[in-house]
Amino acid sequence: MKYVIGVVLYFSLSVLKGEDFTRELKLVQELGDLVKAPVMREAEGFQSSESLKAIYFDGLSYKGRETRVFAWLGVPEAAKGKENKLPGVVLVHGGGVAFKTWVEKWNEKGFAAISIAVEGQTDKRNKKHAWAGPARSGIYGDSKEVFE
Repeated sequence: MKYVIGVVLYFSLSVLKGEDFTRELKLVQELGDLVKAPVMREAEGFQSSESLKAIYFDGLSYKGRETRVFAWLGVPEAAKGKENKLPGVVLVHGGGVAFKTWVEKWNEKGFAAISIAVEGQTDKRNKKHAWAGPARSGIYGDSKEVFE
């Protein structure tokens, strides 16, 4: 991680000056915060169980406001109470919803699994939750906007 930050800083120093450099340096330094686990909370109003939960985890702020990401998170019943490591599978796709059934299928095979809705949806296709961040227009049309 330090190597990557060093390379980014080197190229930033050679290209940017003054105000641009200060802004870019701040963005690079903030990348360090992304190695911390985000705050996770159980999502209310969904049929969750002890081994399969609807959750929100904190996203990056967007246009000055808090965002959260919805996901289904499951751990196989057989793994409950054990401190053994488990294989895990993550589903992040190009838009749409978090798939509860997908998580259940992987749990049945002994995998921990998480399915993430990346554009402010939950498990309902056209319904955004209150903490949605950016949405795509076509192919992530607002991806050039700066998170602040």
